Amino acid sequence: VTSNNTVQVEVLSNFSDEEAVQLLTGGSSKTWYWAADQLGHLGLGPNFVEDGNENHTWPSWYQAAPWEKSASSLYECEFVFSLEGGDMKFEQKNHTGEAFIQGIYAAELGLGDEGSHPFDIEGIKNAQFSPSSSIATIDGGYRGTTINFSDGGFMGFYAGSSSYEIIEVTENMLRVRMVQANNPDFAWYHIFTNVKPVQ
Repeated sequence: VTSNNTVQVEVLSNFSDEEAVQLLTGGSSKTWYWAADQLGHLGLGPNFVEDGNENHTWPSWYQAAPWEKSASSLYECEFVFSLEGGDMKFEQKNHTGEAFIQGIYAAELGLGDEGSHPFDIEGIKNAQFSPSSSIATIDGGYRGTTINFSDGGFMGFYAGSSSYEIIEVTENMLRVRMVQANNPDFAWYHIFTNVKPVQ
């Protein structure tokens, strides 16, 4: 006699990174900006191991020059992390009502070339952490924490993903890595600062 029993298991994630919460929010609310004056504030690298090297841990394919995207509205973005009742929230603001759309997505959405386009960025999102276990986190010595935004939230550069691995976060710098949703070979890198650069 053979019998099969199905057991439903609910997995509760208790992963937390309280230090990252404090650094991102300042304990209440904190605004971040593109570190537009830094080389590589926007970058691209492989999301796979190339010839046994560590090119998958940094933007080895492309690093934006300082102020390279100033013709777009990318640098008008503000990213607000806040604490509400013990929960972390995220809001992207851009007075232009635009977002910078990656080239493949811009074409798919019928928007034309890569660049700034009208895009719905409104609304406060939930921001939750999960553990990172990507090849980049393991080989690159990243923090080991991923930020996940609800409701399609993203950080200024749209490539279909709402999950960002934290490479490093300090009082005044946030470095993250995001895998492009419709081409998982592409890993995008962003650098943010809590002091808005002036060109």
